[in-house]
Amino acid sequence: MRNLIIILFFLFNYTMFGQGYIDLAEFKIGSTTPNNFKDSSQSTRVENIGLNITIPVPIKDKTVLLMGLNIDRSKLKLDISNASSSLYLTGAEFGIHKQVSTNKGITFMLRPQITSDTKSLSNKKIKWGVLALLTYNKGANKSFKYGIYYKDEFYGPLIVPLFGFYYMNPDKTWEFDIMAPIKMMIYHHLSSKAALGIKFDGIGTTYRLNDGIGNIKGSYVDKVSNELSGIIQVKISNS
Repeated sequence: MRNLIIILFFLFNYTMFGQGYIDLAEFKIGSTTPNNFKDSSQSTRVENIGLNITIPVPIKDKTVLLMGLNIDRSKLKLDISNASSSLYLTGAEFGIHKQVSTNKGITFMLRPQITSDTKSLSNKKIKWGVLALLTYNKGANKSFKYGIYYKDEFYGPLIVPLFGFYYMNPDKTWEFDIMAPIKMMIYHHLSSKAALGIKFDGIGTTYRLNDGIGNIKGSYVDKVSNELSGIIQVKISNS
């Protein structure tokens, strides 16, 4: 299922090491355009609501622990003959960012998740994600990123090589944060504290269907994302 999702994001950001920022809190709510079922004229919308929180904890000079919480719910029809179902994601993030020199930083992150069609956290497989990222700063407003992302899905492992860049123009009105092929964010700054933008999210996830479709044991649904979203950003400086 391909989704064009219109979501309103509220982002609160924290400045780190004078280059860029990390999302401190993100709230999203929205709905897709109708998605047609295969070989049918019927369709379903995907209604989505979620909250992502990241807590940076400086432990020494140029070293920060990163901890986060991810909660998400998607509501949609999985089958023409069935009523709407809710798919739940509950995840955590544990990682570290180290600025090893004036122009080089490394980030390592573990991302366990539980994804299912029921709210209960028991008797479900925990999926693990691992992110390793190397950042080269080419000045205060430009950097390049290289890395790899591993994600455990119910159909098997997913391994994605990453390449990205960050750029803000000299008058600080436009900002680009790209991590191909999984994420793209473009902002237009209204002031030093507020911005409007768009976000593309290109990586999905699988959900275990404990309630099943047709009582098929071990069934799951694969949500393939092509999500385009609107963003309202508020920046919180650490200075």
